[in-house]
Amino acid sequence: MHLAYCNKDGQSKESLESALEIATRHNAKNLGGRILMRLAMMNFREKQFTKAEEKLKLALSHATEEQDEKLMATCLLNLALTMKSTNRLYEALQYGEEARNRFVKLKHRQGFAVATQNLGAYSIQLGDIDRAKALLEEAQTKMGTSSNGLLTDLGNAAEESGDFRTALDYYKKSLAIARNDGEKGRSLSNIALAYVDLGRYQEAERVNEQARQIFLDTKNDSMLAHTKLNHARIAQAGGGHRSAEQNYSEVFRASDTANLREEAAYRLVSLYAQLKQPQKADVTFRAANELVEQRRQSMNSDEFRLIYFSKLKPLFHDYVQFLASQKRTAEALSAADGGRARALGDSLGASVSISPVEIARRSGRTILYYSLGKQKSLLWVIRPSGITIRELTGEKEIGALVDVYNDFIRAQRKPENYAAERAKLFQEVLESARALIGPHDKLLIIPDGPLHSINFETLPSFGEKLYLIEDHEIELAPSLRLLKDSRPSHTGANSLLAIGAPDHFPRGFADLPGAKREMAQLRQSFPPDSSTFLEGPTAGRKQLLAIALEKYSHLHFAIHAEAIASSPLDSSLILRDDPAGFRVTAREIATKKLIAELVTLSACRGAGAKAISGEGLVGLSRSFLQAGAKRVVAGLWNVSDRDSPILFEKMYAGIAEGKGPGEALQAAKLNMIHSQEYYAKPYYWGPWQMYISTVR
Repeated sequence: MHLAYCNKDGQSKESLESALEIATRHNAKNLGGRILMRLAMMNFREKQFTKAEEKLKLALSHATEEQDEKLMATCLLNLALTMKSTNRLYEALQYGEEARNRFVKLKHRQGFAVATQNLGAYSIQLGDIDRAKALLEEAQTKMGTSSNGLLTDLGNAAEESGDFRTALDYYKKSLAIARNDGEKGRSLSNIALAYVDLGRYQEAERVNEQARQIFLDTKNDSMLAHTKLNHARIAQAGGGHRSAEQNYSEVFRASDTANLREEAAYRLVSLYAQLKQPQKADVTFRAANELVEQRRQSMNSDEFRLIYFSKLKPLFHDYVQFLASQKRTAEALSAADGGRARALGDSLGASVSISPVEIARRSGRTILYYSLGKQKSLLWVIRPSGITIRELTGEKEIGALVDVYNDFIRAQRKPENYAAERAKLFQEVLESARALIGPHDKLLIIPDGPLHSINFETLPSFGEKLYLIEDHEIELAPSLRLLKDSRPSHTGANSLLAIGAPDHFPRGFADLPGAKREMAQLRQSFPPDSSTFLEGPTAGRKQLLAIALEKYSHLHFAIHAEAIASSPLDSSLILRDDPAGFRVTAREIATKKLIAELVTLSACRGAGAKAISGEGLVGLSRSFLQAGAKRVVAGLWNVSDRDSPILFEKMYAGIAEGKGPGEALQAAKLNMIHSQEYYAKPYYWGPWQMYISTVR
């Protein structure tokens, strides 16, 4: 982290306070703002963060009044640091983004680089590692050289992503250029952490002790907590359970860093699980969850809440596995599901009173619930008769199979040309459930991790059929906890809002000739007196946002969609080109109030681009569910718009005949599969999936 330079060094607090009085008396707000910021940084170094924040906000007010852009940017940069130091990371990101934007306008290269680096560090703490890496690499490019702090942040990003060797390399480089005891101790502590994760415990203990001595000598209690956490992990690995328990407990109780407290709490749970002390594990797990929930509730942004839990998910999974090993199957499922949808649970209206078995009974479905872990993964098969659990291989192994499998599908291969890959993935994720699934059961799948990026329908069937979809109607949900008990809406059964085929897309987005055909088909499927069509010149952002979306039972979007992995809530629908704006973002959609039975996103990658641990695939489909839609059909990958009308014409025809949306979509896909045309390949029908938020 970097403290922005404000005034000349060597001035005492008393002389600065006297100068501030003079500046105030003469209404010299520009000078007063600079003095205030200097005093604020003194408060910051003394850990008087409330005083620092007050002075920085007053300095910012003076700078704004005087239109001093550089002082404004610097105040914002230091406010972000103050927010970070008080564990208000969501506010740190907001101030940091604004500081970075102002440095861009000023063409202040160094200020921009520092703000970008800090944003990368905040993103690491929130668990958004992809964004952190991009920001830190950008900062490194702008700086032209690497400081101790930047190398440390790059190491932290590698560490959080599991690339421990790369992290160790960055940490060693940071140690080589450390300028003082503080930087040296921090680098040594990080080197010890990397050694722990690499299983090199003797080296970890030696280096960690060097760091501990530095922090003792410099009376740095905050950094001492890092060495205690390292020591606890080393002790646990070597069988020193009492020492591990003591150090975890001390960090959990006393650390002034929220991230460390949370990690220590969940690692303490893991230790009690290892020692087969269920009562202590349960009590500590509840305490850890309370700590996490307090912090989550303090965040004022869905996006921050979404990425926050992802960092804790691996530790959380250890407790779930412990419960499973104790044959506490239902409790393990409850703990796993309780860790999901923390960000959107309140707005989606979590149905905590509905048991998993009751959900299976009411929905008439067999539920496959996945929770992927580093070493082992778990699959719960939930039926009206009860819950059964199965162990699977680790997330990394499953993810590798998923990547290979998806490559074959998107290369438009026929199933017989990648039979071995299909069989391997089936064996890992479905074979263990074979005896528990009836030959024509309807399935509700709740995926996890890389399983969000595959369509289970494309896997082999349990019998002799080519695809699982040929025997099973399949829908997906983000979690059990978010499934609501719902009745049909009070709108007309076939009321439709369709928007598509704009007369002019923005630059970079090709025309969609198939969308015109799609809109024409919709006019044949829905009564004109209960339908609204926004097409051509009316297919714009302004027109869409002016419509009362809550009136319609069906919403259909025949347009482009843009999925943004680095910021999934900024994923957007792309509408008619207009200087006033042509995007409607996922975060805007989530604020609407819908009662739609079905939303269809006939658009590229409408499902989302990023699966966040514990939250699922985040993007447009998730936002429509959050807004109140009962079902959303969306795509996992890009397909030609000439093929979408083929699928959706059959789907809406099935709905008009009285079929449910899931059954109608299945029938439409089977029509394509059995057509013997080019679009019988999974590439063409496989991207479309049905996501649900309700139990019937």
